[in-house]
Amino acid sequence: MEERDFTTLLPEDLRDIQGIILLDYNMPLVRHFLVKIKRPNEARYILGFLANQRKAQGLYVTSSENYEKINQKAYCLNVGLTYEGLKALGLPAAILESFPRTSSFVAGAAARAWQVGDKDGSAPEYWWMDEDGTSPAPSDIHMLLSLYVRGNADKPADKQLADRTDELKRLFHVDGKESLQILQYRDGARLPDKYPGKPGALIHFGFRDGISQPRINGAPDAGPGVYKTQEPVPPGAFLFGYASQWENFRYPVPRPAQFGRNGSFAVFRVMQQHVERFDAYLKETVQKATAQGKKISEEEIAARLCGRSRDGEPLVKPRSDNINDFDYAGDPKGEYCPFESHIRRTNPRGDQIAGDDAKKHPIIRRGMPYGPVYDSKEPDKKERGLLGLFIGVSIEDQFEFIMQNWVNKGGFRQGLPTNSADPFRPFIRTRGCAYCFLPSISALEYIASV
Repeated sequence: MEERDFTTLLPEDLRDIQGIILLDYNMPLVRHFLVKIKRPNEARYILGFLANQRKAQGLYVTSSENYEKINQKAYCLNVGLTYEGLKALGLPAAILESFPRTSSFVAGAAARAWQVGDKDGSAPEYWWMDEDGTSPAPSDIHMLLSLYVRGNADKPADKQLADRTDELKRLFHVDGKESLQILQYRDGARLPDKYPGKPGALIHFGFRDGISQPRINGAPDAGPGVYKTQEPVPPGAFLFGYASQWENFRYPVPRPAQFGRNGSFAVFRVMQQHVERFDAYLKETVQKATAQGKKISEEEIAARLCGRSRDGEPLVKPRSDNINDFDYAGDPKGEYCPFESHIRRTNPRGDQIAGDDAKKHPIIRRGMPYGPVYDSKEPDKKERGLLGLFIGVSIEDQFEFIMQNWVNKGGFRQGLPTNSADPFRPFIRTRGCAYCFLPSISALEYIASV
């Protein structure tokens, strides 16, 4: 039999890979549970139960097999484990030691906050705050369970979410004792769509989000309305065990292979969005321009800050019907899309930047708004924002690199002041962050057998 080169995914791989990595669920509600492991033996049993794809009924972890099956499901469930969670499961030292001690995953999100600009009001001491001012310790956050629900005519999404939550709570008790403790959960919901038929989904700032996703060799259709990049990316940029985006290099697979292969990392972030400040900034900028005899609208300013208009159209004209089929080769001076715009900083698309490796740090983004719809006519002080998952095989080379070098530094591109930052940074506050390993289905079964 010919040896695989692991440059593309096969059907058997898709059945083993968690669905959140490759598929956009396109469901209206999500509940992210922060969970503490209290009884390791029972916790491993529960993970094995959730990994059982052959169950006729009951909750189980969703795989990436194909979008058609996802589209028929009432819910999708995925699981991530922090490094503290892997330790709390009582896994063998050989597994724990296969994650480099110097890695961001081992250190944890709180210890790495300085790397991604989480300071002042975004510092870890303010993360996960409830209304009463209490919050779980980062070391107690062992597991992230993400439950997406669709709902139907017989059972609306909110009822589906409540029923599935009750099902999880029952599962978390073994022999009458709490084996997994829900520390907190964060709910997200899609916002009413102002631009029907356009790609992506609306966020509180009024822009469409999640438009650009990497095209992965061998990955299935991610779902309707998902516009992928034209140039394919090797699967090893997002999954352990495959050829990566770097020539002749594969990221080391956590051991043993049945535990590490087909796994990935996810950075879960709760990002408060200060929409009222953003609106005020747009109005003030228009007033200043008017005083100087210049004519510009709030929508034009917003588009230049983002790099796209609010309906998702990029300021650089696409080469085809694919809204992501563009780069900045024809805009070397930033005349159409400013160098400091959000999408140009977070995805330079081959632009000439420091290090000349703009295409080597791809990332998968999954997001859902939280909080009530913002009404500019009757602004309130209620919290709203985005629940984001940022997925890749290396937290350092992908999420942290993008945040540290592209989002929070201005000098990555010639002509930008070194003290500049992403224009949306002043309007966003980090309310929580966790670094998670996304094990494969077979890895969950392996954990249950330890």
